[in-house]
Amino acid sequence: KPFGVQVYAGPCSSQQESPYEDTGPRFYVSITKAALEHFGDAPPMPKELAAVVGPGDWRVRGLGWALAPPHSDPQVLHADLWGGPRHPRRTVRFPHLLWKPGFLSNCT
Repeated sequence: KPFGVQVYAGPCSSQQESPYEDTGPRFYVSITKAALEHFGDAPPMPKELAAVVGPGDWRVRGLGWALAPPHSDPQVLHADLWGGPRHPRRTVRFPHLLWKPGFLSNCT
């Protein structure tokens, strides 16, 4: 925490076919606090990306990496819900933007 880095146990890996059992751990390494301390307020989403995602006052809420053992199953289906005084918890959902280092890279 002194460096603004936090590690969380996120939703686990899960089989893609029945019986859809949990198959392993996943972790989320967040640098959100460090980024906000360094850059200030989160910037708005680029206009080109907002046009794809849809209308709204989109902001970066989290910045980090999901880590899982090699060849893990995908993360279990879940919804990221978040809220605050101006954003009721029942209506705020967050799209996930993912990228991987190369076309042939394994990404779960």
